[in-house]
Amino acid sequence: MNNWNRNRGKRQEAIHDPATNPAPKPGDYPVGSVESRAAARAMIKGKRKVVIEIQNVRSGPEPGSIEVVSTEYIELDDPR
Repeated sequence: MNNWNRNRGKRQEAIHDPATNPAPKPGDYPVGSVESRAAARAMIKGKRKVVIEIQNVRSGPEPGSIEVVSTEYIELDDPR
């Protein structure tokens, strides 16, 4: 008996390709519907973000010291 016959009829858990998101997509529903909008919001909410902190500094009054002039944060979508 081969493995195919032994496993026949048993419930198999779906194995998803990591590159494939099995969640509902806006295109699965009619345009403008509540479900379509909810799926779009879920897709946006589920994306990872990268936050970059940029500090502008200058020499401080004491030798070897620095002071922060300004701090800026940039939020980007994670490229992974």
